[in-house]
Amino acid sequence: MENTITMNGKEIATLAELRSNFDIEAAIALQKSGKLSEWLGKLYYESEAEAVRPYAFKEWNNTERKRFCSILGVDYAACLSRGDKAAFESNRQKLSEVTDDINILNNADAVAADQSQLAALINNGEKTIVLYKGEFSIPMSRSGITYYCVGAPKVSGLCTAGQYQKLGITVNGIDLPTEENKDTADSFRFAAQSNGYDFFYDEHSALANYFHKALSCYPMPCYCNIGMTSLSPTFRSKNECEKAKNAEIKRLYDKASSYLSPSAEHGFVRDAEARYTERITDTFEKIRDGLRASCEQNGKTALFDKIKNLCENAGRELRKQLTDEIKGSDYYKLYDLKYFLDRVDVIKDDYGEGWDPASRFLMHFAEGWIEYRYESLGSVEMELLDDIRSLSESFARDAHSVYTDYVKKIEEIAEEIGKSITIPDGTEVKDFFAGIVPVTDNGNDATYSALESMFKAPKASAPKPSGTANIIRI
Repeated sequence: MENTITMNGKEIATLAELRSNFDIEAAIALQKSGKLSEWLGKLYYESEAEAVRPYAFKEWNNTERKRFCSILGVDYAACLSRGDKAAFESNRQKLSEVTDDINILNNADAVAADQSQLAALINNGEKTIVLYKGEFSIPMSRSGITYYCVGAPKVSGLCTAGQYQKLGITVNGIDLPTEENKDTADSFRFAAQSNGYDFFYDEHSALANYFHKALSCYPMPCYCNIGMTSLSPTFRSKNECEKAKNAEIKRLYDKASSYLSPSAEHGFVRDAEARYTERITDTFEKIRDGLRASCEQNGKTALFDKIKNLCENAGRELRKQLTDEIKGSDYYKLYDLKYFLDRVDVIKDDYGEGWDPASRFLMHFAEGWIEYRYESLGSVEMELLDDIRSLSESFARDAHSVYTDYVKKIEEIAEEIGKSITIPDGTEVKDFFAGIVPVTDNGNDATYSALESMFKAPKASAPKPSGTANIIRI
């Protein structure tokens, strides 16, 4: 039958049939292969197909299972094993005695009554956890989790609501302190930064934030390719074969070495310089004219000239520093050419081997009965490519460090300027920057939206779960 999907040997033709014959493990297997979302799409269950599509790549903890069932309109509790279902219902009954909050009751499979059970749920990747009575300490290092406190649990080391927001944690059902604990300030800052929060946005002006957001990026490795080698031709002379082998290896070696040359157009230095310079100049050009006018109005012309020179001369300065980086270290060198030349031997093919002396004497006057060729250069090619790629990754980190230090100089000047043009409270970012970013075309709204997003600190990322576990009975 067309447009059906098979679940446990039964042909399923509609979403209603899927629900009535639902097996969560079979459904997960179907979605891991992408078949479930494809089937839903063919039947024009478009919202469900779109919602389950990402689940082909998800880590399947209990939280994701519940969301998956919810998307398909299936009761999660009905999908549990007999033992887990009994634990779920038992937990739900106990929770219902102290709360009628549906968000809590629906998470009866993620309830902790002590710190050990809490640790197990966190390690299992649960995103919603109920703290039931007992004593707990909520870890700052694990972000992306929502906690519900039920039955007046005792929770030590609580943070303020603002701190939890920066940690990517939500805590409900308990009074949070209004002042930060000075004794845990360093631990909090370290945890928030580890979870992806950037304190720069809290501590600097809007203009400095603009440059910081626009210029922040990950290290960018250089693309490396030294070309392919062909099979060895044959030679009448061993000396000719040796020369040809050495010439081909030297060609590969020179190609790999050229990536380490600061003057090579495709080299690490020029590649990093071009990409980082483009990022800086593009960022500055967007606000150049408006920023100049604002600086003139606020008596900051000298500072504008400083930031302008830094941005316009970024290419030259970065190339100089990157060149010093690659030339000043013995690390950025390949093994000696001789090492690679010695890796490949010349092979003699004697087609008269085993012949009687008379025949070999006659063959001596014929051509082609002894030929020479060199071994495959594949091992040399791969070793050179591995070496240069490894150096590329190392240089990418060093180049990013050089770039980051350079950006800090730009941010420092932007901060000095920004102190006099900080966005007033209650003013929309796009309204404020309307006086700085020129309105030149119909794309200005997109420009303002991009600017506005640059002043919002990124959300903390959640850690990956470590596996699934059976429901803990409280």
